[in-house]
Amino acid sequence: MRTGRQLEFFLWLTSLLAFLAGVLVAGWLLSTGGPTGGTLRLILTSRNALFLAAAFLFVLLLVSFVVYVVHHFVFTARRMAEETTIIATVNSSHRLTPDGPPPLRALAEAINTLADHFQRVQVEQESALETAHAVLQEEKERLAALVAQLTEGVLMCAPDGRVLLYNEQARRILAPSPQGHGGFVGLGRSVFDLLEASVLTHALEAVRDRLHGERPLYPLTFVTQALNGRFVRVRLGPVLGPDGEMSGFVLTLEDVTRNLETSSRRDRLVQMLTERSRAALANIRAAIETVEAYPQMDEAQRQRFHRIIREEAERLSALLDETVQEYAGVLRARWRQEAIPADDLLAALRRQVERTVGVSVTVEHAEDVWLEVDSFAVVQALGAYLHHVCRMLAAEPCFTFHFSVERRGNHAALTVTWPDVSLDGPTLSRWLQRPLLNGSSSLFSVAEVAEQHGGTAWVQLDQARSHTKLVILLPVTSEVPEWEEALPVLESRPEYYDFDLLFRRSEPSPELDDRPLTELAYTVFDTETTGLDPDTDEIISLSAVRVVNGRLLRGEVFDQLVDPRRPLNPISMRVHRISPEKLKGQPTLEEVLPRFYRFAEGTVLVAHNAAFDLRFLRARETRAGVAFTNPVLDTLLLSAVVHPAQEDHSLEAIARRLGVPIMGRHTSLGDALITAQVFLKLIPLLAQQGIHTLGEARRASEETYFARIRY
Repeated sequence: MRTGRQLEFFLWLTSLLAFLAGVLVAGWLLSTGGPTGGTLRLILTSRNALFLAAAFLFVLLLVSFVVYVVHHFVFTARRMAEETTIIATVNSSHRLTPDGPPPLRALAEAINTLADHFQRVQVEQESALETAHAVLQEEKERLAALVAQLTEGVLMCAPDGRVLLYNEQARRILAPSPQGHGGFVGLGRSVFDLLEASVLTHALEAVRDRLHGERPLYPLTFVTQALNGRFVRVRLGPVLGPDGEMSGFVLTLEDVTRNLETSSRRDRLVQMLTERSRAALANIRAAIETVEAYPQMDEAQRQRFHRIIREEAERLSALLDETVQEYAGVLRARWRQEAIPADDLLAALRRQVERTVGVSVTVEHAEDVWLEVDSFAVVQALGAYLHHVCRMLAAEPCFTFHFSVERRGNHAALTVTWPDVSLDGPTLSRWLQRPLLNGSSSLFSVAEVAEQHGGTAWVQLDQARSHTKLVILLPVTSEVPEWEEALPVLESRPEYYDFDLLFRRSEPSPELDDRPLTELAYTVFDTETTGLDPDTDEIISLSAVRVVNGRLLRGEVFDQLVDPRRPLNPISMRVHRISPEKLKGQPTLEEVLPRFYRFAEGTVLVAHNAAFDLRFLRARETRAGVAFTNPVLDTLLLSAVVHPAQEDHSLEAIARRLGVPIMGRHTSLGDALITAQVFLKLIPLLAQQGIHTLGEARRASEETYFARIRY
């Protein structure tokens, strides 16, 4: 479909060509000299020449009038109709710009007045709906908070295995391994891509058998291996529908990888102890039986058997000591250690000491230090120790304790300082070795807690400064979240058209093409690159969000910087604001593309000006060992489908037109989020034009004016 300017240009060009053709024909007839030329000369020299000039002038005026009507009435009216549809469907705050002839300006003002009334009614209805659903929403949020805070992973699935609900713990347990094994947890994805399919299928069949049999129905528990390599204890329970049939199932997940490793080590210890002690015990028994059987043996022989008994007993004792030490390591591995900021541990210690000891506490800020600890055990043991110190000093109230944390290599020194040296060092050190049950009680001593964290604890007395220090070494962790700075909004990158790329590799898929757009799963993605040439430039950032059943899932995000292994273009750096320092240590595209392929697997790809991004992806598929054959939709083409009278189809213009806020522009994740919101706004506008399925949207995109452009 042609835009207004294109048709206007077409009419003027047609008129000019007709005029030139008439002049050329008349000139040729005059030059022939035949009867026709003579007649034409006679006409031109007679009074009829004035009539013909007037007729030609009338034709020019008629063409000009038609162009004026088309430009100021037809296309203005069409644009007004498109913008009125926007007001009625996706953006009630949008308003028409009154232009064109006075009747159309008056119509635009009337539509704006009606839109004001419509928006007020819509706001009142939304307010009423919010009030009506307030209680339901509160209950929903309580349930979501409950599920999110569970220490076990939770997955609720449809009968075919599609994930309908999950919590963060499930995502953590089933996340892809550093080697890339496993899948992504997300709504609409299949649980069979996350857990061992044969084991899960067997469990579901067992539940269905119980459901249809006479045996009692109860949750089934089993241990299986996730595709990321972790061992998981799964508890499977059916969700029954009104008809008594299984309408879905719930899985609770517990990561037992460490427990299985600990059990395996414990079993090996028992087996080693049994095998190695059997020979020693046999030798001891044989020596004792020999001595008892031959009481008349000489003293030299008796001493030799006594030596055998002593040596075997010593060897057995050493074996037991070695086994006990290794078993202590097994016990330490079972502690519930987690990554927390050191400041959080200091705050917990401060609350515990002030509450149980009744003293004031000062804390020194520990910037960017994260610990891998069982915070409960540390707080309980240290709180009990400090309570005992105050009790032995008989100070009411006791003095002020000062807490600080300082990083020392792979450990951090948690230091407690108090202004007193009246208690001697050996006494304080002995208290470190035993649980203190007076007042604030703990099942563990400070030394035991430190040892079970792979560290140690000691006391220092500084007589010169009259203060005492208690130091505990605790392990640090590198699991620190990274925060990205907000980037400014800039103009759109130059548009790159090669839309044949969208349709050439993504063959029609009957099972998807016939499905409604509102029921499909989409991966909306965007890239940032070192430049605009796909043949020489490289991707430096690849991000995507998921849209499932008409919902933008902001929690299911793929966001990865990429090392391009080449210098950045200073011009492009002013656009995306990604510096070379940010890309140091990031994975290469050969590592990132397979992960993105799995993230987007089974979905429809969506992008704005998708040909640009696809050209970069598909030029590097062979290197990464993947092939993107997903169906593709382009918001630029879809905008041209629903708004053919609009001149500007850039992402910023569409977002402003549809009421989508522009935030994080020119970051790949920010652009992906904007594109996803724009796409969701376009779906009802497509439905207004009778475009409901994926196949219809793809065919309509191919018929747009932009899709026919080739560069």
